[in-house]
Amino acid sequence: MDYTAITNEPGLIALFVIPLIWVVISYLTYRVGWRDMQMAYPAEPGTVTKRLGIVSGVIGESTYTNALVLRYNENGLQLRPVIFFRLFQKPVFFPWKDIREGKHTGYLLGQRKELVLGQPEQGRLVIRPSMFAEFETYLTMYAIPNHRTHRQSTPV
Repeated sequence: MDYTAITNEPGLIALFVIPLIWVVISYLTYRVGWRDMQMAYPAEPGTVTKRLGIVSGVIGESTYTNALVLRYNENGLQLRPVIFFRLFQKPVFFPWKDIREGKHTGYLLGQRKELVLGQPEQGRLVIRPSMFAEFETYLTMYAIPNHRTHRQSTPV
């Protein structure tokens, strides 16, 4: 059998290498952060949520730049990767009581708000203030303190 035809054809090599790289990257991002969050905060199938849009965040040791779909309902926030990264990563759902507002940041394109997810912390999201305004009433209903002004009491 002559293998030179396969090795000399860059299109055929790319046909196999690119999907392999995609699978490896998807699996690694799952292993270094999403897996722990998925086990701690699994989303129940059939949860009805309203889509807010695409956001950025840090989950474990993985950075998702404009690669997370953010949804919400009266019980909390649902988060899942965009379709390209969903191979191993199932949606997660954070109840409002486990979300707190983080620092406010300014970028060239405008202000952003940070949300800290999980108790203990599982990740952080960076969102536009208009997105935050959509569910701010739920956060205030659960009296989530801003971590910059709230000090946790330590046992004596």
